[in-house]
Amino acid sequence: MLPSSKTIAKNIGIFGGAQVFSVVAALIRNKVAAVFIGTAGVGLGGLYNTVVVFFSNIAGLGLSFSGVKYLSEVYAQVGAGASNHSYDAETSQCSGAAEVFRQEVVKLRTLGLLGALCGFVLSIILSPILSLIFFDSFSHTLHFALLSVFVAVNIFAGVEMALLKAMQRVRPLAMSSIWMALFSVVFSVPLYMLMGLKGVVWSVLLGGTFGALVPIVYGHRAMGLHVASPFRPIGATALVELVRGCRPIIVLGGAFLLGGVIASGAEMVIQAYLSTVASFSVLGLYKAGFQLSITYTGMIFTAVNNDFYPRLSAINQNVGERNTLIARQIKVLLCITIPLVLLFIVLVPYLLPLLFNDTFTPVCRMVQIASLSIVIKSVTMPLNFLPLSLGRSKDYLLLEGSFWLLLVPLVIVGFDFGGLTGAGFAILLCHAIELVYVLVFCRFRYGFSIIPVS
Repeated sequence: MLPSSKTIAKNIGIFGGAQVFSVVAALIRNKVAAVFIGTAGVGLGGLYNTVVVFFSNIAGLGLSFSGVKYLSEVYAQVGAGASNHSYDAETSQCSGAAEVFRQEVVKLRTLGLLGALCGFVLSIILSPILSLIFFDSFSHTLHFALLSVFVAVNIFAGVEMALLKAMQRVRPLAMSSIWMALFSVVFSVPLYMLMGLKGVVWSVLLGGTFGALVPIVYGHRAMGLHVASPFRPIGATALVELVRGCRPIIVLGGAFLLGGVIASGAEMVIQAYLSTVASFSVLGLYKAGFQLSITYTGMIFTAVNNDFYPRLSAINQNVGERNTLIARQIKVLLCITIPLVLLFIVLVPYLLPLLFNDTFTPVCRMVQIASLSIVIKSVTMPLNFLPLSLGRSKDYLLLEGSFWLLLVPLVIVGFDFGGLTGAGFAILLCHAIELVYVLVFCRFRYGFSIIPVS
């Protein structure tokens, strides 16, 4: 049964409440960062987080997204029985539909564990190269190597988040966001105050790692600890069979992986350009502006990921139902984002000195202009989930890769001609261009059309 616009709005409200907490926590963290480590520290923290996301995308096999599609389809087929764990302690087996779903979860968790191990090793091996690229020396090799722990835990946490989304566990998903935000503040604030710039890497490592452990705990609670069987050693033959059985997940995950690599790589190129052509202070201003205009205001789209995507995956073969669901999601998002963005634009000049300090005021115009992208994103984001829900990996990669490959030259040209304000115009223009080609693509490729919705 398709959710009504009221149900969609309710779920957005739940996730939105969690994201409000996350935004407040992030603003507190940024305020402390602005006072104790300045714009250079904000830029450094942004760089470390980008590196973690980069390695998580490479080694994570895209399981955090492809797993949602795969488990959502299985969960929809076996029905509510997947949640009723008829577990026999003597045989260590579930019965009925729960056993079918359990086996698929075990496969996904095994892949996640292997990806976490690969991410851990890869990030350690490449840490000297990263230090040389970003700092022209090996002085930060240890810092990048330490982030390997966060990378490994973050990859496996993505698998557990996929499980919670497939089972449509709204409360655990929302609580995971709250706990992750809380840990980021608990660790970052004292470390910034006591250690200054030296505390940045420890803040990212400890806050991120402890935060990523939360969805792992909730994931095991959702399915029961007896599904943790992938932690036993597996042989080469079993591994080959596992990969063969999970080929659809890996193929779609590979496309998401490559899309994530392109996105993280694009951000790293922009950051490297700004830090080289300008300075780490300018990079810090850009990161703060991007966070305020796109990341924080865009947190409303968490509901699209947590609630809408699993529902779309469950009905992906019914053109009429999926068009209706997408149209309802777009309608609700536009009703929410338009007034919020307009209010945000008016308040930005007053929020910047309050949330950061006076040194961040040069980014005001960039934030006001770039935040208009959120309204455009209200239309494009639900449509971008369509190829993922259908398992069309090449289509997803085409849409996702096009955006990031277009963003890099636009931001560079925009910054060269107009500084940070020019970068804001570049971000808005990129989203506008994306809107056009996504609508055209989905119309002719998937038969999508905006229809009257209730």
